[in-house]
Amino acid sequence: MKISLLFVLSLTLLLSKGIKAQQDMYYVLSSESNDVYIVDNSGAFLIAGQISNVVGESIGGFNGLTINPLSGIIYAIFFTELNGPGLRYLAVIDFDEGTATPIASLSDKVASLTCDNMGNLYLSLIHI
Repeated sequence: MKISLLFVLSLTLLLSKGIKAQQDMYYVLSSESNDVYIVDNSGAFLIAGQISNVVGESIGGFNGLTINPLSGIIYAIFFTELNGPGLRYLAVIDFDEGTATPIASLSDKVASLTCDNMGNLYLSLIHI
């Protein structure tokens, strides 16, 4: 998979639709904890559980969530409680298992991410 960087000045909403198990649900990850929420049809946020880092360090929060439409792989960006938001990780999320598997270390300037229809992963950066 080709990973490309996209430099933008704004944040993107932390929503992802299209998870194969429940295609009609929206999942939201907390920016201040490892909590996962489901948004129901009325727009209410319902706590759905928590995501654990398979490496073992506690997750401090998320700031990105997307799904590759070709592979179904779900990606997120998170930071750990130990390192704080100065170091972020790109991870594969498994909602069934409630886990985040880090696949790359990122800078603190990564704001969010998205996949296009071809499966290319883009990261948005904050430049202040």
